[in-house]
Amino acid sequence: LQRFLWIGPAPVAVTGIEIDEPEAFHFGSKLADGFRPAFHQHLEPVAQFLGAGLVLLFVRFLKFLCEAGGEFKYRFREVLDLRHQIESLLQFENSAHERLPVLHDKPMHRLSSSSLVSVPPRTLKPLLVIAGEASGDLHGGAILKALKARNPSLRVIGIGGAGMSPYLDRKLADVRDLGVVGFLEVVKHLPTLLRLKKEILRVAQAEAIGAALFIDYPGFNLQLAKAFRKTMPRVRLHQYVCPQVWAWKAGRIPVLGRILDTLYCLFDFEPALFAGFPVEALWIGHPLVELVQPEVDRETFFRETGLDPSRPLVALLPGSRRGEIQGLLPPMVQLVRDWSRDPAKQRIQWALAVAPTVSFEDVQARLEGASVTLVKDRGYALCAYASAALICSGTATLEAALLGTPFAILYKLNPFTYQMAKRLVKVPHFGLANVVAGRKVVPELLQHEVNPERLGLELEKLLNEETAARMKRDLLEIRGHLGRPGAAARVAEHLLRSMD
Repeated sequence: LQRFLWIGPAPVAVTGIEIDEPEAFHFGSKLADGFRPAFHQHLEPVAQFLGAGLVLLFVRFLKFLCEAGGEFKYRFREVLDLRHQIESLLQFENSAHERLPVLHDKPMHRLSSSSLVSVPPRTLKPLLVIAGEASGDLHGGAILKALKARNPSLRVIGIGGAGMSPYLDRKLADVRDLGVVGFLEVVKHLPTLLRLKKEILRVAQAEAIGAALFIDYPGFNLQLAKAFRKTMPRVRLHQYVCPQVWAWKAGRIPVLGRILDTLYCLFDFEPALFAGFPVEALWIGHPLVELVQPEVDRETFFRETGLDPSRPLVALLPGSRRGEIQGLLPPMVQLVRDWSRDPAKQRIQWALAVAPTVSFEDVQARLEGASVTLVKDRGYALCAYASAALICSGTATLEAALLGTPFAILYKLNPFTYQMAKRLVKVPHFGLANVVAGRKVVPELLQHEVNPERLGLELEKLLNEETAARMKRDLLEIRGHLGRPGAAARVAEHLLRSMD
C-alpha cells in the first residue's frame, strides 16, 4: 500500500493504493493462494472470503486511525506478512472433519506510534535531470532534495551545479557547460552542445532510465526531449518551467503539447495555453516564494562583507552567464567610476553578487580595480539589504521583487541576436517582474539604453525615498501571482507517482 486508500465515498489520506471491496476480495484471494496447502479444495472459497474480509477490516481500521489522528504510516512488508497473520488466526485440524478457524485466545496488541513508520520506497528506474543555468540548478536542488527525502534509494543522474550536485548519483556535466545565451553564442558552442546531447542519450540508455526531468533551458532541453521520443519512447518526459511561449515562439505550444508527458507551470495563466493537447499541464506555483530568503541577518551580512550599514548600498547583479557578464558588467563598472568621482555620491557603496555559474576570478578581473565588493553565496542578503539594485533580466528580477528591493531591469544581447528577438517577441515587457504584474512596475533598459549615463539616471530615481516607497508597494502585488509555497514538494510527489 503506497499512496491512497479508497473506502466509501471519499479517499482516505494514508500511504496506500486506491482499494475498494472488489479489489480487497481479489487481494484476499491472493492471500488465500499463499497458504493454499492449508485448505481442502471445498474450503478455498471460504478462505478467499475470509481473506477479503480481513483486508477490508484492516483497511477500515487504518481509516479510523487516520480520522482520529491524521496520517499514519506503516511498513509495507507488514502488510505483505498479513498472510502469515491470517495463517496464525485460521487454525485447521488435520482430521476427517475440518472445523471453521478460531481466533487465538492471546490478547491483541495495541498499535504503538513506533510501529507506524515510513513506507519503504519501491525501487524505481533511474531519473535523468537536466538543468542548464544557475536558476535551474537552484530549482533542481530543491526538487532533488524533496525526491531524496521521499525515496532515498532513487538513483538520479544528470547535469547540475552546486545546488543539485549533492543529490546527483552520477553527474554528467556542470551547468557552466551549458550557460550560453543568444543565437551566435549557441552556434559558437554548438559542437560542445551536440557532443553533450549524444553523451546524455548514451548514458540514459546504459542506465535504463525510467523518466527525465528537464528544468527550464528550453532551447537545449526541447531538442533532447525530441531525441528521447525517437530513441527511448517509453521514457516519461517532464518539463519543469514552461518556456515563455506566451512571449515568443508560440509555435512551440503544439510541440511541447505532444512530446512531453507533463509540463510543470510556474504561472497560473500557462496551463490554459495547452488545452486540447495530450500533455498534462499543471500549475504548481513558483518555487521562489519559499526559496527567496536572506541567507543571514542584516548585522551578520554587513559584518561578513565589511560594508557600512549606515551608508546607502547599491547591489549589482550582472547575470549568471558569460555573455550577460560581458554585456552588462562594463557599463556598471563605468557607472561606479563616474559616481566615485562625484563628491555628492561618494557615500554610495557598491556590491556585486557573483553567481555560482561564473568564475569569481573572471569577474574580479573585469572590475579593473573599481571599488566594488564581490559577494558570493549571499545574493539574497545583498539584494534584501541594498537600497537599490541594477539587475540582469531573468529569474533574479522575481527574486528582487519578492525581497521588496527597488530595482531596474537590464539586458543586452549580441546585435544580431537582438534584431532576431525583436521580430519574434510579442509582449510589451521583457522583464519577468513586469510580465507577472501585467504592467510596468519596474523600469526596463535594453540594448543601447544600458549605458553609464542612463543607469545613473535610473539609479538616482531608485534611491529617492518617495519613488522607492511607491515601487515597494507595487512589488507586493507580484507575490500574489506566484502561488503558495511547496512547489518542489508537489513536483516530487507527482514525479514519484508517475514513475511508480
